[in-house]
This record gives sequence, C-alpha cells and structure tokens, in this order.
Amino acid sequence: MRSPVPHTNGSFTVEPPRESPSHSAEVHHVVDKDAFPEEFWDSTEILWIDAGIQTAYRRRAEFQLPDNSKYFLDRTSEIRRPDYVPSEQDVLRVRIQSSKSMETIFTVDNVRYNMFDVAGQRDQRGKWLQCFNNITAIFFVVPASGYNLVLQDSEEGTNRLAESFHVFNMLWNSKWLTRKSVILFLNKMDQLREKISSGQAGLELFFPEFQAYTTPSYASSGSTDDPEFIRAKYFIRNEIMKITTASNTQHVCYPHFTSAIDTENIRKVFDGCREIIQRSQIQQATPL
Repeated sequence: MRSPVPHTNGSFTVEPPRESPSHSAEVHHVVDKDAFPEEFWDSTEILWIDAGIQTAYRRRAEFQLPDNSKYFLDRTSEIRRPDYVPSEQDVLRVRIQSSKSMETIFTVDNVRYNMFDVAGQRDQRGKWLQCFNNITAIFFVVPASGYNLVLQDSEEGTNRLAESFHVFNMLWNSKWLTRKSVILFLNKMDQLREKISSGQAGLELFFPEFQAYTTPSYASSGSTDDPEFIRAKYFIRNEIMKITTASNTQHVCYPHFTSAIDTENIRKVFDGCREIIQRSQIQQATPL
C-alpha cells in the first residue's frame, strides 16, 4: 500500500517503511535561559502579579498575546531555577508559528506516514495546492477558542473562527479535493471551556446565531461539563458540518473535539485517524 496523504494544516502519506526515512523540519534558534540576568526573572515575577498587568491580561482578546503566556508566566519561579528541566506539559505548550510548508515523516506499527504542515497564514495559501498531489486525507484544525480573537495578519480585524469556517468551505468545495477525506480537529477545547465557563466573552457576542442554538440531545449524555460549554462546542461543530451537507461532494468529514495538551485525548483521536486514513486509501484505490 503506497499513497501520500496531506493536511490543510497538515497532511499524510501512508506507505511501507523504508530503512532510513528522512525527517525535514525547520530549525529554530533556542535562547539559553541562563543568558538572562537575575533582575530579568525578578522583574518578570513582580510584573506578573501586578494588578494592572492582571487587568490587561483579562482583556487579552483585544491584542495579540500567545495563548500559552499565563501557563509559563505562572511558572517563572520554577523555570528560572538552574536545575529546571521542561516537563511534558511544558513541551506541549510551546508554540512555534510555521511560516512555510514542512514535511514530517514518522512510523507507527510499521506503517510510514508523511505529514505536510502547510502554513496557515493568508499569504501562504496559494502554495497549498502543490501539497495536495497523491494525498490520502486532510487534517483541518479549527482553533475553537479563537471565537473572540482576530487574525494576526488581518488589517480588517477578521474573526479567527469565522476565518476558519471560510477556509474550510473553500477546501471542502475545491474541485481538487472532492474525494479526499477530511479529519476535522475542533481544537483547544480546554481554552474554550475556560472562556465560556468564566462568562467573560459570550459566544453570542461574536456569533449572534448561537443565542438560539439548542444543544443536541445526544451531546450532554453522561457529561459532567458545564452545559453552556457543551452547547458552545457543538454549535461550532454544527457550523462546520453545515458546510459539508450544503454541497454535493464525494468526500467525508470526521469531526473530533481535541485538546493538544491532553495526551490521552490525542492518542485516542490519532488511533481513530489511522483507521480512517487506511480506509480512505482503500476507497481511493478502488476504481470509480
């Protein structure tokens, strides 16, 4: 079985493993934390607990602030220690913005996967199609918690979640991808839960149609989550799935709620994705 697979936020190729698979990745400069003077760490800790800074942080949706800021600033006293070693969660919370397409090759259970991460910035979208030859499936990642944020590279203040809906619609209806399975990751559920449960930024303020939305009966079965959070995540899912049912296409969308920092969640989702990818390969190899 041999056939590559992309992702519009990433992509895939499943094929037999080779003896020495290559791995191409962008190398980034790492700053040695020991290069910072003690005054830097002292000032950071003092500033972070300042009431004015905390007020500004609560209004973080009004400016561009990495979503991992609080996590690392809360851990300044630990990170500054000479014997500090990053934990698994520390590594998972690091963010590096991709500025060009990157290929990652890895093997799971003797099956080789090629994943292409196509940069999500607007100025990179014209290059996406070159990654879509011989693909098996597309991973589309939606930052669900971005409903109250604007794009960093948008002068007109485009809403991040609305832009995700727009890009998904463009890809779903592309004539080049009519038979490609789409694996949808509704990501950052942990941050969506925090925002909705805090009541500081109602989803209806940015998507008025949410006010009349009713949680499907099957959604809350057995869940101990905040009902308003459940309603919010299924509303976002529903907005995407409406796109998939509005057009006569031959591909299938497989939605998943994910949190990148929850390793058990990602492990279960990935196991399901492997089955979808292999099934898609068989279907694509079958003559029409």
